[in-house]
Amino acid sequence: MLYAVLVVALVVLDQVVKFLVRANIPLGGDVPFLPHILHLTYVQNTGAAFSIFKDHTWLLTIISAVVEAAIAAVRAGAVESELAAYVEGLYRQHGADRSGEGQLVCFGPNGADPHHAPNGTVLRDGDSVVLDIFIPIRRYWCDMTRTVFFRSVSDEGRRVYETVKAANLAAEAVIRPGVPMKDIDRAARKLIEDAGYGPFFTHRLGHGCGLDCHEPPDNSASSPAVAEPGMVFSVEPGIYLPGEFGVRIEDLVLVTETGCEVLNRNDKHWALVGQ
Repeated sequence: MLYAVLVVALVVLDQVVKFLVRANIPLGGDVPFLPHILHLTYVQNTGAAFSIFKDHTWLLTIISAVVEAAIAAVRAGAVESELAAYVEGLYRQHGADRSGEGQLVCFGPNGADPHHAPNGTVLRDGDSVVLDIFIPIRRYWCDMTRTVFFRSVSDEGRRVYETVKAANLAAEAVIRPGVPMKDIDRAARKLIEDAGYGPFFTHRLGHGCGLDCHEPPDNSASSPAVAEPGMVFSVEPGIYLPGEFGVRIEDLVLVTETGCEVLNRNDKHWALVGQ
C-alpha cells in the first residue's frame, strides 16, 4: 500500500514539475525527481527551466545499441514502415516508455522531407537512409539521427554527407557557457551555405530535449537563449535535395562548465551498408 502511494505521489510530482517547466514558473532552485535510477535537475535560466542527466551512462548504452541494430537491419527488401516498427520494438525491449511519436525512417527521395512519415517505400540500391530515432526512456527523451547509404553512394551524396558532418562538428566545437544559441546555429549554417547548400538546410539547428522531445532551449538563428551548464539540446544540421535524397546527423549535447559533452557516441563517418 505504501509503495502504491509513493508511486502515485511521484507521478503527480512529475506532472506538476512538467507544468512549472512549460509555464516558465521559477522553481526556486534544484528540484529532484527520481524514477528508479534516473535523476533530473531543473536548471533555471533566462526565464525557463532545463533538464539534465545526473547519470546518463546507462541511457547512452541503450541508444547506441538500438542505433547499431537499426543500421544492421538496413538490407535488400527493407520497407520504411517495417524498419520503423522494428526500431520501436528494440527500444521497448530496452525499457522505453510508450510513445505516439513513432520513428522516422526515410529512404532515398523521402529523406528530402525532414519530417517524412514512414510508409511502404522499399529500399533501393543507392538510397540514403535517414534514421531519426527518438523515444522516452524512464520518462526522459532521447533523440539521435544517423544517415547511411545502401550499397552505393554518388559523388554528390558523399559531398553532402561530409558537409553535414562538418557542420555538425563545427557547431559542437563552439558550444560552451555564455555562447548565444544563434551563434551555434550560425556555425553550422555558414558552413553549409559556403558549400553551396544553404537553401537546402530548411530547419533550425536543434531543440532542447528532456521531459519532452522538443522543449527549450530553442537552438536556432532567432533564439534569445544563451548556453548554460546543464542544458541538453540537439545539434542536427541537414541538407535536403528535393526528389533526390536527404542527409541529417543529430547528436544531443550536454553543456558543461568548460564546453560540451556529446551524448551520442555512435560513429558519424559516412558508411555503405548492405554490401
